[in-house]
Amino acid sequence: MGTTRQYSADQFQLYEQLGKGAFGVVYRAIDKVTKQNVAVKQIDLESSDEIKDIQQEIAILSNCKHPNITKYYGCFLRNYKLWIIMEYLGGGSCHSLLSAGPFSEDVIAIIVSQVIHALVYLHAGGKIHRDIKAANLLISDQGDVKIADFGVATQLSNNLSKRHTVVGTPYWMPPEIICQKQYNNSADVWSLGITAIEMAYGLPPLSQYPPMQAIFRIADGEQPSLGSGFSDEFNDFVNTCLQRDPKMRPSVRQLLNHKFVERGSRVNRSELVKCIEKKRQWDIDTDNNLKEYYVPSTRISNNLMNNNNNNNNDLTNGNRQMGNSNNNDDGFNISFDLGTVEIPANNDYIDNKSNTLKENNDLLNIDNTGSKHDNDGFKYGRRNSELQKKMKKIFKILETFL
Repeated sequence: MGTTRQYSADQFQLYEQLGKGAFGVVYRAIDKVTKQNVAVKQIDLESSDEIKDIQQEIAILSNCKHPNITKYYGCFLRNYKLWIIMEYLGGGSCHSLLSAGPFSEDVIAIIVSQVIHALVYLHAGGKIHRDIKAANLLISDQGDVKIADFGVATQLSNNLSKRHTVVGTPYWMPPEIICQKQYNNSADVWSLGITAIEMAYGLPPLSQYPPMQAIFRIADGEQPSLGSGFSDEFNDFVNTCLQRDPKMRPSVRQLLNHKFVERGSRVNRSELVKCIEKKRQWDIDTDNNLKEYYVPSTRISNNLMNNNNNNNNDLTNGNRQMGNSNNNDDGFNISFDLGTVEIPANNDYIDNKSNTLKENNDLLNIDNTGSKHDNDGFKYGRRNSELQKKMKKIFKILETFL
């Protein structure tokens, strides 16, 4: 299945819902042409205000070709909904597998090794994911691990100034982002270390606290650690990733040579397949038949650091049920501006202004006027003027795909 093919809603048979998050709903579907399972993310463009993030996710997915990154097949508009067609991974997310119990060191090593290979590819291309966590790591039935959910990923640049933003999920965020400092791709290394602890215990550090309390503890607290009961090489890997000073963290390419990562390349992936089978049996035993593809956390677009005490209390006492995420253990994603600062000309640092789309004529079955397409049934117009203005904005953003 390639991106040169034209898609329409009639070509897919939708089945169970796999996940629901800030950007939309994900379904398992059958491609009637290829007879393959695919994942279909439907985004309601009438209700979504995160157009730039949607644009960003499509742009990054369409340009990433790596065995440890979810495949993107194409997208199209249907009745004011954007359909994004992606690879379906039957094993679910690492987060969903953890519901049946924490992973063994060997399984964690397998996952970490594959994730690092994907991050080497992303970082070499000047991209940073910014939201590595178990919920965004998907597993195939054969034990292949793939990074998903690029809604908050971004492109690095060598521009002199940048827009500082705090983006990610609180429990996995590195202290330099929370403390409003400049950051680079070492932020992914920190998040991977937190994810390793999450997979070892079933929850990330500080998960006993509401998200806003956790944020302040990450900023001012001690370096997280794995604790006793684990091998020296696993402890060393986690400690290496979780250096509070980002300059002290190794690059993901350097991590390829770590003993724990090398261990993961030697362990048979059948160990990970056993976790999938264990989860399926756990679902049967607990009558838990809800399937999951991945569940992106809800993004809160506010300057949370500057909220008054009442607002902070609302956030901390409101637990983690904000938005529509099915994953109450993930907390929520936050995204807010922290002003503009001057930084050295160094292409290791993030520049949100560089998140531009490359021209790709094969991704949308629409034209830039929104007129009806022969096979998707979409017709622009016949709505109120406010919606028409919004649709024009959407087409302007997406027109580079045409």
